[in-house]
Amino acid sequence: FLSAQPYTAQGFTLIELMITISIAAILLAVGVPSMRDMIQQNRLTGNVNEFVAANMLARSEAIKRGSTVTLCRAVNAEAGSDACAVAGDWNTGWVVRSVDTDDTVTVHARQKALSTGTTVTATIPAITYGGMGQPTSSKEDSFTFTNDCKLEGRKVVISRSGHASVEKITAAGC
Repeated sequence: FLSAQPYTAQGFTLIELMITISIAAILLAVGVPSMRDMIQQNRLTGNVNEFVAANMLARSEAIKRGSTVTLCRAVNAEAGSDACAVAGDWNTGWVVRSVDTDDTVTVHARQKALSTGTTVTATIPAITYGGMGQPTSSKEDSFTFTNDCKLEGRKVVISRSGHASVEKITAAGC
């Protein structure tokens, strides 16, 4: 059967396609940097949350055991080391550990090295909690978490009572 109506082409013209591609490129140019920033900030927040959780674990284990428990920089957490690093930065990870009366080391938690781009600076090499759940340090200590982009960092403050609070700190940006 033949139709009496003339054939009309269906589809997109070259100009319509070019406009659509231009709009998509503009949206991508705006969206990709903010997506990168969001991923970096989420990674930083995750690292801070892991540190605060390790701090809470160390404190609660000290109270439960009635003896000292230490949260310290790890020497090589990926390899399963339970040793504390005397010098260096907290980017290498951390260990929550206690030493029993017979000098047996018990590791309660181990955090591997943080992802590239995350920096942790601290005023102390370790936090040791006594049997009452208070840090043995005589002052308030802090840990500053930043990333490469330095959009917004986090400062974890350990009070004299052992409570950890997190503050947002602003940075210069990329």
